[in-house]
Amino acid sequence: MQLWLSFLYGGALVSAINYVSNHFNDPAMATIIAAAPIGILSVFFLQSGAITECYVRNYISTAFIHTIAASALYAMLTYANIRAKYALYTALVLWFGLQLSKYYWLRCYYPSFLYP
Repeated sequence: MQLWLSFLYGGALVSAINYVSNHFNDPAMATIIAAAPIGILSVFFLQSGAITECYVRNYISTAFIHTIAASALYAMLTYANIRAKYALYTALVLWFGLQLSKYYWLRCYYPSFLYP
């Protein structure tokens, strides 16, 4: 049942982002909805203790990389005049590459950061 509930919460959040952006024409409000809830609300579904602490610690590092990729996307759209589709693909590849690099680097040098 818990997995089903997680699926519903995620779907509701994505639907709310879509609705607020497109029907209210308010992307600023949509980013507020999208910014934290999925990652932070996920704590409700974790066991208390070391797993939750480890999850939040890793969530912070993931959010930092998300900020880098979002800043790169903004720079490409604003200053480099790159088409939105290509800027988005580039930002996603950057995000994925940084996340993968972070994971393997931490796993090799600081495994206690990744695991409870």
